[in-house]
Amino acid sequence: MKTTLPLISNTRPGLPRAWRSCIAKQALITKKWQFFARLLQKQQDIFDKIGVTNKDINQIIALCLKYKNVLAAKNSGSGLGDCILCLGKLPADTFPVTLTQKQQGISQFNLKLSREGVLTHEALESLRCYG
Repeated sequence: MKTTLPLISNTRPGLPRAWRSCIAKQALITKKWQFFARLLQKQQDIFDKIGVTNKDINQIIALCLKYKNVLAAKNSGSGLGDCILCLGKLPADTFPVTLTQKQQGISQFNLKLSREGVLTHEALESLRCYG
């Protein structure tokens, strides 16, 4: 049986935030990547409209979206965001692109979804210090 998930749009302004999160979670669990990507892009569009993004963030997102294996990209974090989430696969070492980005501390971490959560190489190195 094919499962369909409702489309979140601005035509449903009364939709509770918790319900939207449940829909996104269900899309992840059922591996509906295209649908999840649309949710991410919708959220980024909202961020754009309410002003919690800027030219630098938008340039990075636009670059991410140029890659055919990237389904969506959005900023995340508080205020103007402290990271950009890219759903898909970027070539290794895509960022930083420019000297300015390097000076700003922009870096790329390639992560994979798993049941255990996220563990970076930096986290593994810190674990070795204790045992």
